[in-house]
Amino acid sequence: MEKTILETEAAAQRAAAERALARYPVLKQDEIAALVRYISKDATALDRAAIASNADVHDQYRQLCRDHHLDRLRPFEIALVVAGVMAVMVIVAVMYTLKAA
Repeated sequence: MEKTILETEAAAQRAAAERALARYPVLKQDEIAALVRYISKDATALDRAAIASNADVHDQYRQLCRDHHLDRLRPFEIALVVAGVMAVMVIVAVMYTLKAA
């Protein structure tokens, strides 16, 4: 099975990120900014998991995530969780009142 162009480009981006991570924290500010941007915006969950599971850069990846708060939920994600919990509460309340009637 041949890889598509997008899969090849994604693998090349992930490899470049892993090479940069291998030198972290001894990177220039623009290299750190590019790495943070890739991990937070461009990398898929699978890319992030592949990088995190790479034993050669695992410690540097964890340090980068701590230094730049990459593991925290974004405000939009927090809002989604809150909305989901509230929706479940409303559904349960409605079902309870329907059952009681």
